[in-house]
Amino acid sequence: MSQKIWMNLPVKDVVKSTTFFNEIGFHGENVGNERAQLVIGSTTILLFPDATFEKFTGAKTADTPDP
Repeated sequence: MSQKIWMNLPVKDVVKSTTFFNEIGFHGENVGNERAQLVIGSTTILLFPDATFEKFTGAKTADTPDP
């Protein structure tokens, strides 16, 4: 039986993060400034801006420096 994996991730910049995930093999299905859905095989990653992620989780995201 095949299992699907879904991950919701907060990001500072959806477009920049989408570019990164595209470069490592994911392909975008719903990509915009407010969210992105990227898929590879049975794994789906949903990218959300920090503020949007905080709204639906009710928790603050970690403050991490940009590389």
